[in-house]
Amino acid sequence: MRETGSLMRISIVLPNLNCKKYLKECIEAFEAQDYENKRLIIVDSASSDGSHDIIRSFSERNSDILWIQEADRGISDALNIGLKHIGDGEIFGYLGADDIILPGTLRNVFRALDERPLAIGVFFDSYSQNAMGQRKLRLCPCKAMTLPLLMKHRTIAGMQNTYIRSDIVKRYGFNLSARYSMDYELYLRLAKDELGERIFHIATPSTVNINDGNISTRFRKLSRREAYRFAFRIAPFGWKKIMVGLRSLR
Repeated sequence: MRETGSLMRISIVLPNLNCKKYLKECIEAFEAQDYENKRLIIVDSASSDGSHDIIRSFSERNSDILWIQEADRGISDALNIGLKHIGDGEIFGYLGADDIILPGTLRNVFRALDERPLAIGVFFDSYSQNAMGQRKLRLCPCKAMTLPLLMKHRTIAGMQNTYIRSDIVKRYGFNLSARYSMDYELYLRLAKDELGERIFHIATPSTVNINDGNISTRFRKLSRREAYRFAFRIAPFGWKKIMVGLRSLR
């Protein structure tokens, strides 16, 4: 995946709306990555909690950080807005404002894809961290993103731990109707087109996800219900597993 002997650019989209608490730590961790050809695209037009002061301070002094102040209609729309600023031939990544990327991750991404010419992406293990600072290692339950495995496990890897070739992500885009499970919905469509098996697992953590009032914790049941609806729509052959999952949420 080398282009004219240079490192391929890795562009990470960070949608933000009033998530000031860990935003500075999140951006600093990106800056600390020892990968030369990187960019952080922050999409935030409406925050009122002081996030803009933090974003401005970083974007004005660091050309690797691009601040997009375009109004969005939710996180999926914000991701699509960020995608417009990513060229083909790059690698797409995502971070939430409470995701702390671990040292060496971007270099691991490039190395893994460079060694796998047929790969369209890679996904990693991660840590979750509670509000008290306690961390727990979260291992991915499987090593591929096929439809049967996505139906069985649902959450294989969060988008913050997944990197995919930008031309693929731009072609598919993010579904605007997905409010909580936009990553899972994208994985399902990729898997349906038999691309999921070309996203390879890398057995090392890539982020620390801070579970302190974020979408994953506040809207867990809504996220699961939405995910099951997408699964039923895209892979109706697995309806029995979907119905069992929905019943468990009642």
